[in-house]
Amino acid sequence: MWNIPKTGNDNYWTYGYIPKRKTINRGEYDNSLVLRFLAIKIYITAMDGEVRNFQKENGHKSPLEKAVERTRQHFMFLFGNDNVSAKNIILTMISRFLIRSEMYEEVSSHFLSLVNKLGQWVAGDEKLKHFTGNSGNIRQILSKPDRIGLLFYELVGYLSNGLPYLLHAMQQTNDNVFAANDDTTENMSTNTRVVAKWGEIVVSKQSNDHCVLIFDSAYTIKNVCKVLDEKNVFYIGGTNAQNFLHLSEFLDSKITKPGQWEAINKQQTNQVCVLHYSNEKGRKMCMSNAFSLQKVRSTQHKHDIPVYDHYGKGFSDCDQFNNDLQRHGWWPFTHGGRNKSGEEGTQDTFMWTSILQNTYHAYLAINEISSDNFEYFDFLITLAHDIYQDTIK
Repeated sequence: MWNIPKTGNDNYWTYGYIPKRKTINRGEYDNSLVLRFLAIKIYITAMDGEVRNFQKENGHKSPLEKAVERTRQHFMFLFGNDNVSAKNIILTMISRFLIRSEMYEEVSSHFLSLVNKLGQWVAGDEKLKHFTGNSGNIRQILSKPDRIGLLFYELVGYLSNGLPYLLHAMQQTNDNVFAANDDTTENMSTNTRVVAKWGEIVVSKQSNDHCVLIFDSAYTIKNVCKVLDEKNVFYIGGTNAQNFLHLSEFLDSKITKPGQWEAINKQQTNQVCVLHYSNEKGRKMCMSNAFSLQKVRSTQHKHDIPVYDHYGKGFSDCDQFNNDLQRHGWWPFTHGGRNKSGEEGTQDTFMWTSILQNTYHAYLAINEISSDNFEYFDFLITLAHDIYQDTIK
């Protein structure tokens, strides 16, 4: 991805200031150099806690430089001084070689290449990553933990070991909010285009047993349901009562106390709408085309709430993926400055952490290893060492 500079004016392989301009690897792309940089960045990510504590205790003004130098010493001890780049080169690469949002589609294609078929469901949601720098793409969503920042759309599935796996990501920007219409996006809102993309992925990767796409009420509007029906994609969507007022009023009139639920079914399309009066969350409604109407004994499933229970179970995968991102920790240092965009740094931080988490979860699934026996940061350190070792000739 980094072989071709972003613009003709950017030379990613030079650093320093005129007239003492210097080049990295004689100004030429080298795959081994990029892999070593990748290993160093993984190792720094894994050692985040130790580096931050060291900084606080000793009052260092430049923790990233200190982290790079400590990492250099570690890899020089393992692989020799001649096989480790100078500190200024590593710092230059950290600031320049970023996974920008226009690269997300390519990265997502690699995520999907590891997937043979989808499981019972996938969940679509968004992540707001805190950022308050200079950007026209900042969004404020008070219901999100970070409240203000850059907004990323996520499609998440689950692996054979039950761990979440990011299948596709994209950033909401002013460019894609106000994108020019074409034959496929005419009269579509941003959310409709996002769900349409998720639907395409479901169709391309599902088996004979249909996978169900799950999303929250922000996406459940008539146009979204129409697009998914046309693509023959099964879905369950949390529903804002105001978007389907005639249905919500009809169902609400039949519920009098917490714990009750009511449903209405359209047999021609299998579309069903369920309203549940939750003890904890109040009245919640969801809609789906993935269920058929069957008669059962009233006592057989008296504690089950059709559609609603499936929605809660499936949507938790996306929540778990985001919770794990937060728990594992982001890239520990800031990006930006020296004419470099802080927004690009935040884009890199989101995708960088997602790549590492996906790699970890996939490794555990493929090798049938429990996370209790191989913790995340131990995995990252091992991965960094293995990548670096492979570059030594």
